[in-house]
Amino acid sequence: MWILALLAYFLLFGVPILAVIALAAVLAKLAPQDPPAEGVPVDRES
Repeated sequence: MWILALLAYFLLFGVPILAVIALAAVLAKLAPQDPPAEGVPVDRES
């Protein structure tokens, strides 16, 4: 029944890691909404 142990391991460790990755991705998408730093060209037309 090692498959159950593997499933339990994934639920305990894999899900929180995926949640952290998803949260980081959301924050990365929200962060660029801030005004860009000086000297960084921004092309909003394309």
